[in-house]
Amino acid sequence: MDNVSCRLGYWSALTIALLVILIDAGMIISTILFPITDNTTIEAYAASFSSWQMLPFIPSFILSPIFVVFMLSVYNYISQDKKIFGQLGVGFALICAAILSMHYYIQLTVVNQGLLNNQTAGFGCLQLQIPTRFSGLLQH
Repeated sequence: MDNVSCRLGYWSALTIALLVILIDAGMIISTILFPITDNTTIEAYAASFSSWQMLPFIPSFILSPIFVVFMLSVYNYISQDKKIFGQLGVGFALICAAILSMHYYIQLTVVNQGLLNNQTAGFGCLQLQIPTRFSGLLQH
């Protein structure tokens, strides 16, 4: 394995560890500052929404492409007889990064602005619908 690939793998792994710490810190901070309430409608949730609740999405958005870089470094490190597993890992990392990048982009732009402007039409599909036969279970 060449020196560039080793350094790239090291720095991408270190960056991933830092981003995971930032994600966890963002989740803790947003949960403390904006605890989960018993909002039953999307309108009630939008009324109590703050952009600070999106704090963990920022490092998550950055994490996706860096994970692909890390997986490519791992692929370059493994022996020739295990390259197929490395290719599978890189393929799944690419799929995951594409899906998650789109998800976090939509959360940080469309959903964030929609909730801040109380434009909740279309967000109804995001509501949790609990059948009445199970609602009593959640109260205990």
